[in-house]
Amino acid sequence: MQILRIPIHYSHLWVLFDVTAMNDVTIIPNPAHNIISVQVTNSNTNGTVELINTIGQLVGKQAISSGTTSMDISALPTGLYIAVVHVNGAMVVKKVQKL
Repeated sequence: MQILRIPIHYSHLWVLFDVTAMNDVTIIPNPAHNIISVQVTNSNTNGTVELINTIGQLVGKQAISSGTTSMDISALPTGLYIAVVHVNGAMVVKKVQKL
């Protein structure tokens, strides 16, 4: 497991990221109009993906089964969102742009 140490806001906090897990999650297409597909490679386990808007509100949640799921984002306003993927005991955060 590779670990990145990234300082946040000049504090003494360090955030640890599992780079392997980050590379295992793909969201396509991105940017998207209607549907996004969340794919977790090297995984046959279940998990969840949560979509959060820029003010921190949960605007969507979908179960991941067998390493993939599709999420309908057509009703969401245009803008940037954060996808939080929970799978295999890891949490991966990805940016999603809705057109």
